[in-house]
Amino acid sequence: MKLGKIVLFLALLACYANVQAAGFNCSLENLNETEKTICSTPALSGIDSIANRRYTIAIDNSVAKGSLMREQREWLARRNACGTNVDCIKSEYQQQIRYLEMVHQFSSVRNLFGKWLDKPLEKGMKTASGFAIEEAPWKIKRLFRFRGEMRKYDENNDGYWRLLTHRIINGDLAIFFAVANSTNTKIYMYTDSVPHSNDLKLVALFDYKMSTVYTPVVSYHVTDDNILSYSISYGRGDYHYEKQFEIEVSDKGLSAPKEVPATTVRDYDEEGSETWTGYCGIVTCTSRGGSPDGKWRIAATDSIFYFPSDRPDLGVDVFLPQLDPNENKSSQWEYDRRYTWGDKNAFYFDNDGGVACVWKTDIEKKTTTRILPVEGLVHPYYIKYKGKDYIVARHLSYEGEYGNRGSDGYLDGYYIATE
Repeated sequence: MKLGKIVLFLALLACYANVQAAGFNCSLENLNETEKTICSTPALSGIDSIANRRYTIAIDNSVAKGSLMREQREWLARRNACGTNVDCIKSEYQQQIRYLEMVHQFSSVRNLFGKWLDKPLEKGMKTASGFAIEEAPWKIKRLFRFRGEMRKYDENNDGYWRLLTHRIINGDLAIFFAVANSTNTKIYMYTDSVPHSNDLKLVALFDYKMSTVYTPVVSYHVTDDNILSYSISYGRGDYHYEKQFEIEVSDKGLSAPKEVPATTVRDYDEEGSETWTGYCGIVTCTSRGGSPDGKWRIAATDSIFYFPSDRPDLGVDVFLPQLDPNENKSSQWEYDRRYTWGDKNAFYFDNDGGVACVWKTDIEKKTTTRILPVEGLVHPYYIKYKGKDYIVARHLSYEGEYGNRGSDGYLDGYYIATE
């Protein structure tokens, strides 16, 4: 090859590398001044590519995608206002990359729980009804924990925490929690805001001054997406009181809570349907959750069953009590802490006893899969957000609700997981 052709080839190769290094197409004709400067400055082009990859990671890991996308648009406007000033452009990139790095990422369940994971399941197991018992851990990240940092939300560290419900507000996932003790009840909203600081926003505070040590019960009322309705019951007997409140929800935010007349609440499941009785084998069992399409029901005794909604006599067992790795025949199996429907023909449950973890059953695929192999994770709550399935679960140590030093109590709090 002649020298002239070699020089031309290297020039074209350098040009191609420069075009490809940026996170946008440098060959477009309608680039602004800032974009042209980025494309003609190798260092800026390389940093742009890093920023683009970091933004993709942040979007994949955030459950506040609306806020993240709005902030990204605002940042692009700030960057483009730099014009051809290389130092200004570089500074904007550095700040934005640091900002995106603060979005907490989902990681393997092993990274968070380490030695507290259950042992791997034996392969090839099936129920008598043909459901395969599988293992496929989801990715997970912590929303917040109870120990230490939670004292600013629950001063005495003695409140009872409960996940109430969730809403999508202006593109962001908002999860509502209640914490109650013997003097007051607080409603908090969690959003995966950026920069991420694990902060909860106080939505409502209800104080009650009465001579009682009873912790109030906070109940969520199934309503439409524009109303958050909940009641607070406290006291006993002649000293029993109940207050009901509503908060309006919109993309602009939340209204102040307003007290409304208390309504008589029947025994509802999470979807608002009345309870339903089926037969788990030959044992009477009560369903607490119907599938979103109304086709199936779930119920439990010493195992988990699903039913066609019109055939309470056709329960199908999808789990195996004999999964207890210690083969402790006296183990008590419980399933009434939480089981809930997911999207279409899938549901989630946690169990107490052997291999007490969080599971997903898929009726169509005939699988029951352990998705969170940590015995302390309980009360799975299902969320569909931006086309993906999420589970929020609470971790409870075996040394009491808040644990002791040296146990797994430092892990206690709420977590969110996805495939």
